[in-house]
Amino acid sequence: MTDVEQVLAANEASGRPTAVDEVLADIDGERAAGRVVVLGGDFNEPSAQDWTAEAADLFDHNGVVIQWQTTLKLLDAGLVDTYREIHPDPVANPGFTWPSDNEGFATTKLTWAPEADERDRIDYIFALPDDRLTIDSSTVVGPRSSIVRNERVVDDSADEILTPQAPWPTDHKAVLTRFSITGP
Repeated sequence: MTDVEQVLAANEASGRPTAVDEVLADIDGERAAGRVVVLGGDFNEPSAQDWTAEAADLFDHNGVVIQWQTTLKLLDAGLVDTYREIHPDPVANPGFTWPSDNEGFATTKLTWAPEADERDRIDYIFALPDDRLTIDSSTVVGPRSSIVRNERVVDDSADEILTPQAPWPTDHKAVLTRFSITGP
C-alpha cells in the first residue's frame, strides 16, 4: 500500500496516535513539576524521522514518505528521539528494531508480511530537553540479524548493535540510551 492517506487512516484506527495524547498530558504535568522526562517503549509504529525522502526508495518504503502521527506528536511536543539525536541519518543508521531475528523460532513466527522487507524502528526512547539531562549515547541492542522476506539477514548498516551472548528472547530489538543527569 502506497496511499499515504490510507496508511495514516489505518494507523489512526489503531488507536496509537490518540493514546499518545494521554501520555503527552502526563508529560505536561511532569514538565510543570520540574521533573526530568524520559519516555521509552515499543510503540509499534515507525518514525516520522525515518520515512523521509532520503529513505523513500529503501526497505520497501516504495517511494513513500510518511509523517507517522505518534512520533510526530511527540516531536511536536518538544521531545527528542534519543536514537535519532545521536544517529541523525536514517539511511546510514536505520536502527531497525523489528522484526528481530530469534533463532529459537521459525522466521514465519517473527514476521507479519513474509514477502516484504518490513524492517523498521518501532521501539524508542524519547526525552524532554532539560539543562540537567545530557544524551551520551544511544544504540540498538539485540541480534545483528533481522527478518527480510522471510529470511534471516545480517544487518549491513553503519549501526553499532550491542549483541548479548545469551539467546535473544523476543521478535523486537531494544534501544539503549545512556544519559547523564545533573542538578536537583
